[in-house]
Amino acid sequence: MGSGACWTPLARALDGEFNVVMPDARGHGGSTGPDSGYSYDEHASDVLALVRHLQLQRPVFVGHSMGGMTAIVAAQRSAANLRGLVLVDPTFISPALQQEVWDSDIADQHRRALSLSKSDLLLEFRARHPHRSSEIVESQVDARLNTRLCALDVLKLCIPAIPDTRSGPKRTP
Repeated sequence: MGSGACWTPLARALDGEFNVVMPDARGHGGSTGPDSGYSYDEHASDVLALVRHLQLQRPVFVGHSMGGMTAIVAAQRSAANLRGLVLVDPTFISPALQQEVWDSDIADQHRRALSLSKSDLLLEFRARHPHRSSEIVESQVDARLNTRLCALDVLKLCIPAIPDTRSGPKRTP
């Protein structure tokens, strides 16, 4: 339930050496939120379409949580054209655990967050994360308020095979 804006401090740190693109996944942040199309494969297709559209040469994918799984799927589909892959707490969970998360109260929690005012949600986030900067907390609250409920559908859709990353990246000749 984040957005590209949540990565702004990192983007500033990388700005001199890299061109940083921080897209929002569909249904998150400033992206459109269709009623369907939330599988990891569809998210990866969005990423790869953006790479083609921007004519990026040998990008480095960075993905957090659901974005980590999206980055893995996109990397598997474009490994020869990829310079690197950074995964931050990817959701490498089994289908059974994914179903358990879907069956939990995650949708109700998000529905409740969406019913709050921005100021009330900011108060909750600041209380829960007192050591985070105001910039990060505000971007997380904005992202949460701009994440459509249907974005959680990724939890009930088929997850891709979890890649074996223990032996390092695999390159195609």
